[in-house]
Amino acid sequence: MKRTRTNSPGAYQRIRTVVIDDSPEFLRAVEHLLRQMPSVELIGTAEDGAYALTLMASERPDLVLMDVKMPWLNGLQATQRIRAWFPGVRVILITLHEFEKWNAASVAAGADCYLSKSCLREELPGVIARLFPVHPVGTVLQDGANASVEGTAYGTSP
Repeated sequence: MKRTRTNSPGAYQRIRTVVIDDSPEFLRAVEHLLRQMPSVELIGTAEDGAYALTLMASERPDLVLMDVKMPWLNGLQATQRIRAWFPGVRVILITLHEFEKWNAASVAAGADCYLSKSCLREELPGVIARLFPVHPVGTVLQDGANASVEGTAYGTSP
């Protein structure tokens, strides 16, 4: 998705982000992490994939950070629908369990990236910098644009 400049010289629009996870504790932790990233704006959260689609339609985010395992509509199913209905949106799928098991399924569903929740603090800034290269992420990783995200599987959406 191409970013546009704001009226301020050198400033960019923030990356409008929604987070979907069925754990309220995890949602709070991610909200805290995202607040440390000046280029990211958290515009909404949801606790299941079905509500995530409603949130997508009303808020039109640039980035979705979503758990794989959720009630009603899991992250894989929601990602497939997001790809069909909102093709320009970037999707990062996350999970705490069975990292290898969900890797191929996440790529097949159309996710841009798949991360383990246990590595999110270290890896998310670098992943966002790769997905949105014109944004200076400038947070946990000081050199976000060149950050290595070893052990992360990247998939390219169709």
